[in-house]
Amino acid sequence: MEIETSRKFSEPDSWEGSKIFVDGVEHLPGSPIALKAPDSHVLKIVSNLLDGKQIRLEVVDVELANIDIAPKGWVTVSGGIAEFTITPQSIIGKATLILFAMDFTEVLTFPCIVTPPPHPWYSVSSIYVESSSWSGFVPHAGLVPGVKAGSSFKITLKPVGDSLLGKQVEMKTLDSWLPPVVTPTEPQVMVKDGITWRVVFTTPAFVTARIFSPDVPSWTGITFVPSGYKVGIASSEE
Repeated sequence: MEIETSRKFSEPDSWEGSKIFVDGVEHLPGSPIALKAPDSHVLKIVSNLLDGKQIRLEVVDVELANIDIAPKGWVTVSGGIAEFTITPQSIIGKATLILFAMDFTEVLTFPCIVTPPPHPWYSVSSIYVESSSWSGFVPHAGLVPGVKAGSSFKITLKPVGDSLLGKQVEMKTLDSWLPPVVTPTEPQVMVKDGITWRVVFTTPAFVTARIFSPDVPSWTGITFVPSGYKVGIASSEE
């Protein structure tokens, strides 16, 4: 069966007069629905024409997205109102939702975009690196090149906004049989000007410095790369 994906109001027994709400906000026909992962979202249909009819919501045209819908299959509308819960299982992607009614020849379509949740560190802090040869901001989870024997780096974590202020923050290094010396080793209290660490290498090595807090989910950090590796500075996401 060929599905008509446009929204038309040519037949009296159609979707005309129906209202769609997403998380309590009325949806404008044709506009995309933003689904923030991993939250659940409620799509609500309000229409007197639907009272007692059966409808269902399906996902098509999936591009990376993995979206769960409940309830599944045909649902009987009661009192002119029906609700579906939409939950992204992936953190990015696109898809199209199609709303069918058993007695309607038309369908309603809703383009959807799945967006990742805000990272608890990336949006509220920045990382500044200073060395004898260069200085600058480095992306979260980015690479710091130029590690040699005796290299010394000053790492400053600067707050963006005030959500980190007053929190205990610590740095630990990973991934090395001969780790660099990091000072201070104890946790520091975040202040408006940021907090700093000194990282000193006795030998070139690939080392990840992880920055974390018992009061903040997840972590951030940077990875040091020995001199001579043409990696530049890049970022990656978890």
